[in-house]
Amino acid sequence: MAEERPASPPSTAWKDRFAAAIGAWQPITGRGVAAFADASLARALVFHLVAVVLSSGMAGWTLYRTWVPAIDRAVEHLPESGGQIRFGRFSWPGTDSQILGETPQFGVAVNPSGRSAPGQVADLQLELLPDELHVAGLAGHIALPYPDSLQIALDRVGGRAGWQAWNWVIVLAVVVSLLLAFLLMGWILAMLLTVPVWIISHLANRHLSVAGAGQICLVAWIPGALFLNLGMWGYSWNWLRITGFVGCFIGLHLIWLTWIAWAVAARPAQARAEPRNPFRP
Repeated sequence: MAEERPASPPSTAWKDRFAAAIGAWQPITGRGVAAFADASLARALVFHLVAVVLSSGMAGWTLYRTWVPAIDRAVEHLPESGGQIRFGRFSWPGTDSQILGETPQFGVAVNPSGRSAPGQVADLQLELLPDELHVAGLAGHIALPYPDSLQIALDRVGGRAGWQAWNWVIVLAVVVSLLLAFLLMGWILAMLLTVPVWIISHLANRHLSVAGAGQICLVAWIPGALFLNLGMWGYSWNWLRITGFVGCFIGLHLIWLTWIAWAVAARPAQARAEPRNPFRP
């Protein structure tokens, strides 16, 4: 009489039926990411796209919280007249350098004479000099000459009207640009990692196709993106300084690689073919 196999515990059987009914749905753990190897490419792309949209939206919120208030204050400190950028030159009434608006993350300053620097407290500062714009941050500074075709009125009335008309357009443009950058970064790095991950999975005796390896690389970006979102949230509320924010961006990639390795380890082992008996018909 054949020996009966013990029935699966009710909780395990319920989880198995639930997972089979909805497919891959949870990209937070390595086992959840591993399930996307057996899902469709469309499902992996949709989950990745949702994470990219959330990250881009959080980046827009961070800009709105940190940069926009500094620019608002700078606009209120524009002169009544005499400030402009025209024919590649910045002109300003007076010669004293000053910070027009500043938050801990972003600042706007003018240096009409180009001699005495106004100083810097913000993580990133724009400084308008007679012939160029200085962008100074943690990694140093770059100088951007004013285009000859650029004409901007920097008086209070014109500056306020222009900023109120374009601030949301600028923030939205930055969000869309970051969305495209996140998408390209995720797709390009996932494609570059696909073949190495597939080779490692076979060396580790894990059942994984080339397409499945690519989908794991794509979905494994999501936990790191959530970590970066937490970093942006903390940075927008001054809980993190710029070094902590950069650390979160590095952490995104470390978490990405860690979750790829976890997902590969969570894949089932490859079935080994039994050696064929040459004496059996």
